[in-house]
This record gives sequence, C-alpha cells and structure tokens, in this order.
Amino acid sequence: MDSQQGIENEYSCDLLVVGSGGGAMTAALTALHLGLDVIVAEKEAVFGGATARSGGWLWVPCSSLAQAAGIQDSPEAALAYLRHEAGPHFDKARAEAYVAKAPEMMDFVLANSPVRFTFFKAMPDYHPTAPGGVESGRVIYTSVWDGRCLGKDLDRLRKPLKSMTAFGVQIGNEDLSTFISAGRKPSSALRVLRLVAGNIVDRLRSGQPTRLTSGRALIGGLAKAVLDRGGRLWTDAPVRRLLIEQGRVVGAIVQHGGRNIEVRACKGVVLGTGGFPHDTRRRNELLGDAMGDVATNSLAWGLMPYGNTGDGLRMAEQISGHFDDKMIEPIAYSPVTQSAHDEGDLSIFPIFIQRAVPGQICVTRSGRRFISEGASYHDWGAALVRATYDEAETAAWFICDKRSLDRYGLCAVPPQPLPHRKFVRSGYLKKADTIRELAEIVGIDPDGLESTVKRFNANVLQGSDPEFGRGESAYDIVNGDPDHKPNPCLGPLDQSPYFAVKGTAGCGGTHAGLATDADARVLRSDGGAIPGLYAVGNDAAAVTGGNIIAGGITIGPAMTFGYLAAHHASRKT
Repeated sequence: MDSQQGIENEYSCDLLVVGSGGGAMTAALTALHLGLDVIVAEKEAVFGGATARSGGWLWVPCSSLAQAAGIQDSPEAALAYLRHEAGPHFDKARAEAYVAKAPEMMDFVLANSPVRFTFFKAMPDYHPTAPGGVESGRVIYTSVWDGRCLGKDLDRLRKPLKSMTAFGVQIGNEDLSTFISAGRKPSSALRVLRLVAGNIVDRLRSGQPTRLTSGRALIGGLAKAVLDRGGRLWTDAPVRRLLIEQGRVVGAIVQHGGRNIEVRACKGVVLGTGGFPHDTRRRNELLGDAMGDVATNSLAWGLMPYGNTGDGLRMAEQISGHFDDKMIEPIAYSPVTQSAHDEGDLSIFPIFIQRAVPGQICVTRSGRRFISEGASYHDWGAALVRATYDEAETAAWFICDKRSLDRYGLCAVPPQPLPHRKFVRSGYLKKADTIRELAEIVGIDPDGLESTVKRFNANVLQGSDPEFGRGESAYDIVNGDPDHKPNPCLGPLDQSPYFAVKGTAGCGGTHAGLATDADARVLRSDGGAIPGLYAVGNDAAAVTGGNIIAGGITIGPAMTFGYLAAHHASRKT
C-alpha cells in the first residue's frame, strides 16, 4: 500500500484492456487465446459499450461467409473503395492491415466464441458505384444468441435503447422487416406474436429477456468466451491514469471496489473507451463552427453511452499520444428524433432505415429537400449540417401523407394497425389537413414546402427524382419498399391529412481519435509509437478518414484492430 497516494499494489496481468465494446472484447479474447492473462476494466456498471446498442454489423471484405455464398470480391477492390472514400486521409498501411486481417479475425471469433454471424447478401456498400464499391458481399451481422449462457453476468450486459424495442422485444436484424410489415402481412403478424409470447415466457422464467440480438448478441458471446477462458471482467472500474516506466506503458491506476488499485500489465494497455461523444469540451471545439447547437444539444448525443467521455484520449494525450482530428467529418452522423413514452420519459429514436419509402420526404426550414432521403444515415447528417450552416438550428422535418403513414409509419410512429394518436397528443407527430397548414404549424416556409411537394409529386409520376436521384442507388433501394413498384423509393404525397416529425443530425460514433499504426499502437505527433499502448474502436482515428462507407464500418475495424493489438502485444517482451 502506497500511503502517500492511497494506491494498493496488488494486481498484475499481461494485458489490461480498458473498455468493453467490440474492439476491446476482441482484444481480450485474442490475448487469452494466445496465452496471456487479461483484465478488462469497464468504468460503467454494465459492459458492452456502444457496440451493445448497435446492430452488430461488421464490414468484412472477402470473408469466408461471402465466399461460401459465391460472392466474387478482392482485397484490391476493397482497398480501392477505402482509398476513394478516405480521400486525402487514406492511411495505406492501416487500410491494408484491416482488409487483410478482417476475414481472419472473423474466422477466429467464430472458432473461439459462441458468436455466430450471418452473411447480409442484400446490403450494398453505401456508395456502391464508387471505385471498388459493391452492391453485395461485404457486410455480416450477428445472429441471435441465447443470453442464458451468461448466467448472472447477463445482468451486467448493457440493455438496449428502449426505442429499439417493440412490445418489450428487442428488434434484431432478422426480424426488422417482420415488425415493419406486421400490419399488412399475416405471416409477419404471426411471427411478431410468437416473439412477444417468447419474450413474456423469458421474463417469467428469467426475470428479463434472454433472446439477445444485434450488438447485445455480439458482446454477450464475446464476454462468454472471455469469462470462460479466465479473463477478469471488472465493471464499475474507471481507469484514472496510465503507468509509465522508462517510456513504456506498464499498467494503470484503476478505481475498483472502492479502492485505487495499481494494475501492472507487462504486455501493455489497450484503450477502447468509446471515443468522445460525451466530452463536451472536445466536441464543442470540433463542431462548434459548423453546428454549435448540436454540439451542446444532448438529444444529438443520446445514442452513445454516457460513460463515453473521452477518458482513453485524455490518458494517452497526457503521455504524448497524438489526437488526430484531420478527418472528413469528426463524427459519424445519424438522423435522430426525440419522443416521449407513455410514462413521460424521453427517448432518442434513430432513423437508420426506411427514409426512402414512398410518400415521404425530408426538408429543412426552407421547405426544400437537401439530399436523397435514401442516402446513408451519415451522408444525410453531413448534408443537413451543410444545408443549415447559416441557420440557428440544425433541424429537418420528415414529411409524409396519410397513406404512407398508415403503411410504413414515420420515424418512431408505427404503421397501422397500431394507433398514432398518442404521438399527436405528445407533440411528436404534427398533423394538418393541407401541406401549407402543416408548414405553418411546424415553422417551415409554406411556399417552399408547397413548391417542393408539388415538384416531387410531378417527378414521381414520371418515375424519377431528377433533383437527387432517389431510387437509383442500390443502397437507396434498401431504404425503400421492395413491394412497391416500379420504383421502391418513389410515391406521391397526395392523401390528406399530412404529418411531420422534427429531427436533427445526431452522433452515431466519433471519427477523430488517437493516431495509430497498423498494429493499433498509439503514435506520438512525431509518428513514433508509444511502447505498450494500443487504441481500438472509437478511441482510434477512423481508418476511413472520417467517412461512413458501409454498414459495420465502425465495429469491423474495431474488432480487427483489437485482434491485431493483442497479437502485437503477445510478441513483445
């Protein structure tokens, strides 16, 4: 016991992993597999980080799952796509390491954990016509998993956002379209009833749902493998500072069990604390000029766990780690809205899908559209920021008519047969008999919105969207209705009444982060590596240069560089 500092010297391990998201847990599992002793220190009472709230997708070019499905792809094409999307921020060494090792990482996880992946054949790259882009073949998602295998540790797994559940059931990748179409397809309605019934049985038997989907299934399976191999998974264990000896990181001071503990880690420390979404100072510095209202608006950041406050970044910077903010965009954007539940609590609802269904558009306060509604959620957010740069508020409105609302819903509002009156009463859903009246109610320029809807409807009759090309991209079509012909994305707004929901550009993750090399080692500003220190996930600068280029492009690199970090650490003496 160090009486001067109140630090107890009582724990040692080979590798200390700080954080518990996908990258951190993959680093821990890999290190354990390589024979290292591992401690995972998570500052919050629950583990899983932002990964547990995600869809559990990974971008893995040339995977064994894609090859088994007969997909023709090549590392060269994937690298060409990364190079094009990252532009001047392309890091050749890191990109090559990612493309080369992502398939190996995926196979390792499949072989050494209960996690199972499903090949997502219908999902294209977000810019499939760009050099190296593809319309299918690179995205996988996490399959459903039985959380009862975690035993009492299931209580420590981060819960899903309430807005990502329906009737108490977490909506996973397999059943998303089922829930959406339950009001018009008997087979979907029957499937939903079965899921709800199973959820009730789960709660009666186990006290909570045990059918894990998406990111919770991914983290749950990784945690199970880590714990089974003897890894120590500490929660309520914030790391206060790194320990340095002769210029090398050799551990950290961890607050755990009411004590400050010196954890010695002879192989080093992996930082995976989730980036800076709730570091108010840093995000204001990075975003203030472009979207000051969003930088200080809690709604925009509510998708991310509140424990992600930039701890890893600050600790690395204190020992000369370089924070790289030279990104296309410093954060990953996502459309978000805020709704009130029956009990009055507020919920953040992300609009990742269905932005391009027939009969719906999105406009700024001017009443004008600003992008194809079917574009990726990140592109949507970045376009909104540009379109409202000179305005006091970064805001957009999702607009639809009655026919579209009944068939598809709007944002958090479900389609028929579920009622939408409570959303009108709460003020979340605005309603009016005419387009002009709707514009006046929500504060949109009436002339601008009338003109936009008139022009959009006229173009729909011609089967096209000459303004933004909606429905021309393979990714646009994914956001449409495959049952609607001839164009899954185009339909008029012409059936009264009309509806609107207000949204903004929220944060789906951070891009700016610590500079790292191809082994995930943290770099100083002079380009030299800090011995014994690694960063993965959103603590590391994005390998895409600050762009969201495909589904799973956050978790895929996080897990791959976690895998690489553990391999590098295991080789160091």
